[in-house]
Amino acid sequence: AWKWTSATIRFFQEHVPVAEMESQDEMVTDGHFCLADPGVVYLAYLPFGGETTLDLSATNGNMDVLWVKGETGETSPGEAVAGGAAITLVAPGAGDYGVLLKRTE
Repeated sequence: AWKWTSATIRFFQEHVPVAEMESQDEMVTDGHFCLADPGVVYLAYLPFGGETTLDLSATNGNMDVLWVKGETGETSPGEAVAGGAAITLVAPGAGDYGVLLKRTE
């Protein structure tokens, strides 16, 4: 548990502007979780992998995507997505995943 916790804390410190974000669980489907600053940054949590739909209707432009494996903190970039509509996010593997979307500068 300490390993998972330290990986999560490190990911948040390096990548997630938590102070500007609020719980927005209604933006994702299937009982997943979401923190967001709508239009700017989104963090969805998929505790068992799989997929979820994220509402990006408040977002103009493209979003960079970064996946993080919960057990290890290992990150991998995903393909950028366009805002303006709901999108489907599919975890890159089984297990605990988070996905961070940030508006492209």
